[in-house]
Formats: sequence, C-alpha cells, structure tokens
Amino acid sequence: MDDVTKRLYIAAHLARTPDDLVTARDNVAQGHWRGAVNRVYYAIYHAASAALLQCDIERARHAGVQAAFGAFLVRAGLVEPEFGQILQQGTAGP
Repeated sequence: MDDVTKRLYIAAHLARTPDDLVTARDNVAQGHWRGAVNRVYYAIYHAASAALLQCDIERARHAGVQAAFGAFLVRAGLVEPEFGQILQQGTAGP
C-alpha cells in the first residue's frame, strides 16, 4: 500500500471513532446497553486498526486485528497490556 492510501485508511478509521463514541453515549442515554457496548467496541477496533496501519500492518478481520494488536503493539511494549485485553474482550461471548 502506498503512503497516500495508507494515510487515507488511517484517517478513515480515526474518523469513525468519535462517531461511534457519540452513538454509544446516545445508546446509554436511551438504555440501549448492548448497542452502546457494540459502538464502543467498534471505536476501539477502528483505533486499533489505525494504529496497526501506522506500523504497516493490515488485517481484514476482527480476529486478525486483535491478534496483530497483541503481537505487534502490546508485546513490543508500544501499548499497555490492558488495552490489548480490552480489545480482546470486545468480542467475548457471555
């Protein structure tokens, strides 16, 4: 991926994050807890995807983003382990 495309993808991921958080707040205000959790997870997912792209790591699936985030950012000491755990818990079932 060329540098311009990479920057556009990173910007697109980061642009989704605030909107997802606003939607999550709206869902909480309306008592829609599952919707709120879903939107918060997607905010985290998009931020993680942007961070990985910044390191030239691209993953298409959620499991791939989670694994790469742990392998390349958490284990490398670039991101605190609790953030990797939060991303992993986002898709954990009941």
